[in-house]
Amino acid sequence: MQSLPSSVHQERITRLWVSSVGDSPPSATFPISCETRISMNLCGEVITYDLQGLESDARVITELLKITKSERANYLVAAAFYRRSGNPSGAKAVLTSMVEEFTAQGVPAEQLKPAFLFLSGCELDLAKFAKAENKVSSVISGHYAAAQTCLQKVFGKAEPLRAQVHVKENIQPQLRQEDCAASKNRTESRVATTSPSVREIKKMEREIQSLRDRNAHQESQISRLRSTKRKLEDDCAYERNLRRKYQRQLDDMEKDRDAARRMEKFALDQVKRQVSERCKAEE
Repeated sequence: MQSLPSSVHQERITRLWVSSVGDSPPSATFPISCETRISMNLCGEVITYDLQGLESDARVITELLKITKSERANYLVAAAFYRRSGNPSGAKAVLTSMVEEFTAQGVPAEQLKPAFLFLSGCELDLAKFAKAENKVSSVISGHYAAAQTCLQKVFGKAEPLRAQVHVKENIQPQLRQEDCAASKNRTESRVATTSPSVREIKKMEREIQSLRDRNAHQESQISRLRSTKRKLEDDCAYERNLRRKYQRQLDDMEKDRDAARRMEKFALDQVKRQVSERCKAEE
């Protein structure tokens, strides 16, 4: 069985909750927010990790995710937390580890497109930070190139136009013609070289329309996710207030219980004293 590395043992994990797999989820007493906590299975125990305790170095959480063989959702939630915290390099490290881990498991690249899309956003953030810090242009262009590569893995590459190639292939034999047949051949070759160009343009227009449709679909998905997020935040606030209310009631009941025990103890001591005095009087 795999054990946690020394770096994880040295990490100050102050916000972990452990429960057995068969236990019911601690939703009533400890409300879990999908943005700040992730659940992992380690050695038959469910570990709930609070992302609020993350440090800027992402090595600890990436090693923990690898050891627990977490799902892709945990990687994405951790990366999103890093990016929201203004640490795109940490988000990039988590996403890179996710791509490497699932690629090694044989997961096809088509199923990792959300990770590549997320990586492109992280690279753009890093490029903006590099611009703000006045770094060399090679660093900035490197981030932009990495973002472009990630987007190409998601949407594919557009095929280059081959009209110029056809023109170059047909111009040289046309120049050798010296009669009217040569002029006719040149005209036919121009028509022949124009047709593929039109087809390529139409193909690119279809691809652009397809990308626009995907963008519209993604915008609708983002809108639905935002509404779901707002609903979950409202539910979380309600459960937090409900938990505080029950905690106050529990504290009051504990105080009443302690007072009742003290009264009971005092009454027992008084009865014992009366019995003792009665025995002495009878003697």
